[in-house]
Amino acid sequence: MNAAKHLIICNKSSKIGKKMKKKFWKIVSATTFICASHFANAALVTANKYTLDTDTNIVSDGTLEWLQWDVTSGLSINSSLEQYSGWSLASNSQMEALFSDFFSNNTWTSNESEYQLHSEAPFDDVPIYNTFLDLFGSRVSSSDIDNEEYSLTYLNSRQEISAFFGSDEDGDNRYNIASVKDWSYARKYIKQTQETRSVFQPANALMTKDNIRLTDSHNNYGVALVRPQQNADTVNVSEPATLMIFSLGMLGIVARRSKK
Repeated sequence: MNAAKHLIICNKSSKIGKKMKKKFWKIVSATTFICASHFANAALVTANKYTLDTDTNIVSDGTLEWLQWDVTSGLSINSSLEQYSGWSLASNSQMEALFSDFFSNNTWTSNESEYQLHSEAPFDDVPIYNTFLDLFGSRVSSSDIDNEEYSLTYLNSRQEISAFFGSDEDGDNRYNIASVKDWSYARKYIKQTQETRSVFQPANALMTKDNIRLTDSHNNYGVALVRPQQNADTVNVSEPATLMIFSLGMLGIVARRSKK
């Protein structure tokens, strides 16, 4: 009789153990899937001292955060500041520092009344321009043309990004434009003479002198917004780490129950 009871208890324990093992592996699978999905979606792009968080569209240098320029495409300075509370318009000195970090071959200044342009040599494919566009956003600015006089065919897609910025230190109610473009190469066919020419546009970075009003907007231009680094002195547990800690806790509970 005691042997029979013991056999029944053992069978029940075996079934419970199998169920607990199934739960254990379900939790492991779910945790792996969630963490893998999060890491797949949350990517960090780093260059120089700048890092882009693709989840938030924020570029950080460790002390200052920049919102990607293409996020505000089509907005005026006024409307972007209303829409993005806590952000401010990038100043002349902040844009000077940014361009100096990426395009150091040129001497940039914070003089808002000076037109500043740095172009690379023809046919030079300089990676830093693509890096800047990867961080701050971009749009395709090259499009084929075909009219009665000529046709223009691009052999690569030219990327560029532009944004309003400035401090209006001279009080004329005008602000500036910063722009970065990579290189492009195209073939131009003159229909009347049946002549084919090569057209090359070098990579360049520029800052225009103040000519933009607070209410001006354009679909091809964003607004350079900045703010101090958020939680720079606080160590936060990331979401994947939180999920992992929670899952490990659940695994511990399952393990304890399986021993009973």
